Amino acid sequence: MKKIILIVLLSAFIQSVRSQQTQGIRLRHGERIEAGFGQGNQIITPYIVLPSRTIEAYKTNQISSVRIGLNRDASNVTIYVKRRPHDGVVITSQKVGNLTAGWHDIKLAKPVDINGDSLAIGYKASFLEGNEGGAGYSFGNDECANIVFVNSKSTWSNIDGSFCIEAVVTGDALPQNQPRSRCSLRQPIFTESATPSAVLCAISGATVSMD
Repeated sequence: MKKIILIVLLSAFIQSVRSQQTQGIRLRHGERIEAGFGQGNQIITPYIVLPSRTIEAYKTNQISSVRIGLNRDASNVTIYVKRRPHDGVVITSQKVGNLTAGWHDIKLAKPVDINGDSLAIGYKASFLEGNEGGAGYSFGNDECANIVFVNSKSTWSNIDGSFCIEAVVTGDALPQNQPRSRCSLRQPIFTESATPSAVLCAISGATVSMD
């Protein structure tokens, strides 16, 4: 009887581990779509930053998908992963096409290996004319999740909120019981009209959600 109970418990544990490896851990800032950024007929590229101190614990795993929250329908959506938002070099990009308002999980054709260096994750999208902005964000400013490039004006800006962008991390070496904390910067990343020279996120960790 004890052996049967032990086998059942072991089987449940293995299934739990497999489920976690499949579903992954979501690194996120903006949890709910509460408002939208961007004027009508604009092309914009919002970003979140995952500094090295956030993702150090996830080394040897991968970002297998990116989740984005849209406040309005979007067209010509493209996902970007870079080291920093302003970098010209892209680690990976993926055209998605047109998306409706709400949350979308985009599986990356080329998963991004995590080596402990900082990552910036964003998406470029076009939004038609309307009264509400299209790039979804949550209220509550998080300085590693408020960065946006307004392509139509060729300017960088910050919002008073946190963009709804999540990195889904999967792999065989996912950490357990990661602390929940917020990202804070030593200094502003950049002003609206200036091109950023460096992203300086000094944090204890980004918001972590276990699915």
